[in-house]
Amino acid sequence: MKKDKIVYLSMTAELMHIGHLNIIKKASKLGKLIISINSDDNVAKYKDRPVIPTEQRIEILKNIKGVYKVVRRVDNNIFNWELEIKKYRPDYFVHGTDWKNKKSPVYKSRLNAIEMLKKYGGKLIEFEYTKEISTTEIKKRIIDKWKNKEMIKWNK
Repeated sequence: MKKDKIVYLSMTAELMHIGHLNIIKKASKLGKLIISINSDDNVAKYKDRPVIPTEQRIEILKNIKGVYKVVRRVDNNIFNWELEIKKYRPDYFVHGTDWKNKKSPVYKSRLNAIEMLKKYGGKLIEFEYTKEISTTEIKKRIIDKWKNKEMIKWNK
């Protein structure tokens, strides 16, 4: 690990899963990993409100090996990292490959982040998204199991 390098990763981190751990492990090898968490209100602007409240998600992440610091997102626009880049000036800005899709709602902010990082020599690092896992899919499976009464059987 390059101890003098600052690594920035923004997450919602709701319902932690192996995909979250994969990106945290990879990012933490690059230097001091700062994770910024999107608030419940911020997330609710573009998808369902998180089940696990912001403060609890922050506390969970603080206790994961390799995490240097966990902070709340500065910007209330979930698709804009301008304030975060200016505040933390990360050597490495880490994101999953999901935002490389031109149809993604965050594609334009990716291009903006790249330009901002270039101004001072920061670098964008994009790790491959962990296949076949997502918080949205986990929630869907839970709901489907409840609808099919599979979850009720577990309680007996």
